[in-house]
Amino acid sequence: MNKKIILALFLCCASTQLFAQLEFRSGLTLSGGISHLWNKNLDANSLRVNSIIDIYGDRDVKFTSYSGPNAALGYKFRLEQKSKRFFYDIDYFLGFKKHIEGYSYTENDFPQYGPFVVHRKDSKHLFFYTSLNPSVNYRINKYLYAGVGLEPTLFFGFHEGGFATDMLDMSFTSKIGVNLKYVELAIGYKVGLFNAAKRPEYFKSFNANDLQLQLYIPF
Repeated sequence: MNKKIILALFLCCASTQLFAQLEFRSGLTLSGGISHLWNKNLDANSLRVNSIIDIYGDRDVKFTSYSGPNAALGYKFRLEQKSKRFFYDIDYFLGFKKHIEGYSYTENDFPQYGPFVVHRKDSKHLFFYTSLNPSVNYRINKYLYAGVGLEPTLFFGFHEGGFATDMLDMSFTSKIGVNLKYVELAIGYKVGLFNAAKRPEYFKSFNANDLQLQLYIPF
């Protein structure tokens, strides 16, 4: 019985000592930047794609798909150990991305003037997302740090049938930041690992990458 009491007291003292060395912080995170797509694959079996090609024939039909700006509001939880260079973040984000798809064709009836675009049609979509980004970070010096992590992301939107979730993506994240005493500023890059084509008009698959500027305001 005495041994159990001694062991319990020892564990309490050890855990108290451990948590005394840990510092927990949290605060608001604002981010914004630009998105771009890579690894794009046109859906050659799409009836819509083939009908457009049939209509315009050999007039150099080109299909495009690209992203625009992105922005997010988030909250950061940070756990760090005193006098240690490594620390750990968990960021929760709620944001949006803009996606644009379209096609164009060129006219060659007057070759002496060169080909020129006579028609272009774009459709714009706004997608919302929620994500959770745990990361491991390393302090390079008093001001600079770098980190890597994984960010599972759930996209959703509002459609004719109402609210609907669309797709789950997973991104590899990296960032480098600077401590400005009262705030932190970081540049982050996200590499999408899953197919991010959400009911696309022309492309059956592509991956989405994000370049973001992040502002962390600790409370």
